[in-house]
Amino acid sequence: MTLLTGLAMPDPNVDFSDALFPDGPPGWPPSDPRIREALVSAWESGSWGKYQGGLVSQLESKLAEMHDGRWVQCCSSGTVAVELALRALALKEGDRVLLAGYDFPGNFSAIEAVGAIPVLVDVVAHTWTVSAELVDRAIQEFSPKAAIVSHLHGGLAPMCDIISVADKHGVDIIEDFCQCPGAMVDSRSAGSWGRLSVTSFGGSKLLTAGRGGAVLGVEPLHAQRIRIYNDRGNQRFPLSEIQAAVLLPQLDVLADHNRNRQRHVKTLIAGIRDISSLRPVDTTCSTNRAPAYYKLAFQCDPSSAVQEWVAGLRSHGVAADRGFRGFARRLGRRCLASGELRGTQLTADSTMILHHPVLAGSNEQIERLTRAFQMVHDIL
Repeated sequence: MTLLTGLAMPDPNVDFSDALFPDGPPGWPPSDPRIREALVSAWESGSWGKYQGGLVSQLESKLAEMHDGRWVQCCSSGTVAVELALRALALKEGDRVLLAGYDFPGNFSAIEAVGAIPVLVDVVAHTWTVSAELVDRAIQEFSPKAAIVSHLHGGLAPMCDIISVADKHGVDIIEDFCQCPGAMVDSRSAGSWGRLSVTSFGGSKLLTAGRGGAVLGVEPLHAQRIRIYNDRGNQRFPLSEIQAAVLLPQLDVLADHNRNRQRHVKTLIAGIRDISSLRPVDTTCSTNRAPAYYKLAFQCDPSSAVQEWVAGLRSHGVAADRGFRGFARRLGRRCLASGELRGTQLTADSTMILHHPVLAGSNEQIERLTRAFQMVHDIL
């Protein structure tokens, strides 16, 4: 059988006739009639073709309501949002910015784009994020001006403790919640903790417009700096009205979809709990903690088995992949590091991730997904 080569959409050239998911992985974006209605409404009103059609403003207002009344500025991508957030802090050439050694590569590039120097902080293995203790150590060692803290693969950074450490040292936190809109972290919405926060509406995200992003914040000065940088007679990095139109109905059902994914992840993890070679991200849900699953991460033991797990699940039509490569190998050329980054390298070597569409399926699909894991385990 040919292995799956595309994750987000079924590949018509791949034969899945013997797979547990014979049609391949579920497609994305969703075929939601509410999105179609929003598109038709934007066409009928003419708002889709206007500079200021009111839909972006509606989206910004809804996002502000979800995130403790922060100001919101939509933009063209999540990566641009990170750069705008960094520019809002008025960093100078050579200023240092903390970043997890395991993170999205665009965040590293955004730090470089503003002339700052990335300082890598180790991640805690099987959490896919940094700890307050590691951040504290890096701050004392390198005196950074800011830190980017990301929630990745279903993991949630301990924001309350990290903010406490950062405030003690006067370090500004940019919270990256591109992978977890609607999640709850330490009793607050993800994206409500950092001095600034960023999200993405990229084509595979839980909230998608194909492209797009947003910066959120609390200080008017930061918003003003972004507006000035963004102004070239018109916006340099806009989100269009038609993009906002398709995001608004998705935002209305985000909480329900997140709860559905949480329920299905709980079922899956319970069904594969005897597979000791896979360690999942912490999936605990409580009154003050609720993940959102753009990806669902597993640490494979041994790490050499990652590719076998990925290939095995893909052969059943499951959208699985390796995690990020991490930045440990960039040391000495483009960045600094706090500590030896052992957790970073282990995480980069041993991470397998599931793409989210299958987690939003039916109970029967989750049963098939569980069987796929068990069947792959039996042959490894």
